[in-house]
Amino acid sequence: MKKTFFRLIFLAILLVSLSACGSTTRVQALHHSEQVQLVCIERNEKVQVDDFEDVLQEIIRDHGLETTVFDNDTPPDVCDVVLEYTALRSWDLVPYLSHAELWLKDKDGRMLGHAKYHINGGSWSFTPTKWTGTETKIRPVVEELFKNYS
Repeated sequence: MKKTFFRLIFLAILLVSLSACGSTTRVQALHHSEQVQLVCIERNEKVQVDDFEDVLQEIIRDHGLETTVFDNDTPPDVCDVVLEYTALRSWDLVPYLSHAELWLKDKDGRMLGHAKYHINGGSWSFTPTKWTGTETKIRPVVEELFKNYS
């Protein structure tokens, strides 16, 4: 009887834990009417995900758009849109990307698009994609953000 009770408790805990698995994405795509050739990415020095900017640039370039990265708050005059981002990493044996947000704005600061990636359940989640690389997690989000450009 005790064995059955403990097995049921273990199974209940496991099911609750697994229910928090996976990731959440939300994307408001850049509208096709925007005239975009150059995406200027504002470097975020606080981001500690080493390959994040490189991955962003690669995916955006796959959509036929040029990219450049700038370091201060003032984008170059040649920018069609400015991409601001944040990315957070968490630890569970090794560091992993746990959250990212992207904001696309025009030269006047008007929001043109937004994308968000988040691993549900944090470091306690059992999602198998938790430890996958930055590109695997971010590509679908950035693809959706720039889906109107190919």
